[in-house]
Parts: sequence; structure tokens; C-alpha cells
Amino acid sequence: MKSLQNTNQIPAKPAADPIARQRHATLQLFARLKGRHSVAKAAAMVGASVPTLWRWQKRFAARGLAGLKPKPASGGRRSPFSKVRFPVAAAREIERLIVVAGNRRAAWQQFAGSPLCPPLVARHIIQTGTVPACLDGIGRVNRVQAICYQSADGRRLLVSLPCKGAISTALTVPACFKLSNSTKAAR
Repeated sequence: MKSLQNTNQIPAKPAADPIARQRHATLQLFARLKGRHSVAKAAAMVGASVPTLWRWQKRFAARGLAGLKPKPASGGRRSPFSKVRFPVAAAREIERLIVVAGNRRAAWQQFAGSPLCPPLVARHIIQTGTVPACLDGIGRVNRVQAICYQSADGRRLLVSLPCKGAISTALTVPACFKLSNSTKAAR
């Protein structure tokens, strides 16, 4: 409490940090108000708690305005995956695997064995069988209803997607691939 008594003797020096200047101004106002009001009421009037004001006073006495700068927040534990960056090729590979495998979990487990998968992520997927929460949005694909047609020569696949009208595209199939007719295969 004694350290708060000398607050009105704090010289006003410019500080580079605006928060330090604001805290310094708060300490000066508190020093003026506590002469007319109780310490608790003066602290409430400046909008800070008494322990906070004591802490600021102690830091100001030790380090000057630099002591009033806020300390960097620790923010808790950071995820070990926060620095993992996925190249576009890796995201496209995950999308492809989801389509081929039919479900996300199997696709991510298969991706863990891929050279595109960062080692930290691969280790996590293999050990826990889950995708890290911060990476869960990568490779999201939605199933859509499409109508597919095969050309008479078997070299083109025509896809029609229903969406506000229809979008059609033709995909050329390499000669080494043979398209099978699903209606003939079903018989």
C-alpha cells in the first residue's frame, strides 16, 4: 500500500508503447483519486483492480515505462500441428483418396503412408487413427449426383452435373484404360 502513495510523483515520460502510456496515465489518475476516495473506490473509478494497480506500480518502479508494457500472452499450449503446411498437391491427393476409398478415415490412413504426408501428421494418424483437429477441413469433398455417358468408341466419358441448370464436360480416357459399361457388368 505504501508503494501506491508515491504514484503522484511519477514523471510523465513518453513511451513507445501506447498500452504502457495508458497504464501510466491510469496510475497517475489513481494517485489523484485516492487522495479523495478509498483505495478500492479509486481503483474502481479508474477501471482496474487494486492488485493490478499495485503490480503496475511495482513494475514501473523497477523498470520505468518499459515495465508497464504488457507481457506476451502464453495463450496456453500450442498445437504441434500449427506450423504444418500442406502443399496443394497433398490436399488434392487427400481429395482423390476420399473419393477412391469412399470415406475420410480410410483416406487419411492411406495418406499417412504417402510421401506427401508430413511425418508429424503421419505419426499422429498411425498412432491415434484420427486426423488432427486443425487439419480436419483439408480435403473435404461432397458427393453429388452425376449422370455419366460413355462415347461409342469408349474414349470419352461425358459427365453431366445437375446444378442450376446442368454442367457437362467431356473427359478423354487414355488408350490404356478401358471403360466398362455398368449395365453390362451388372448382368
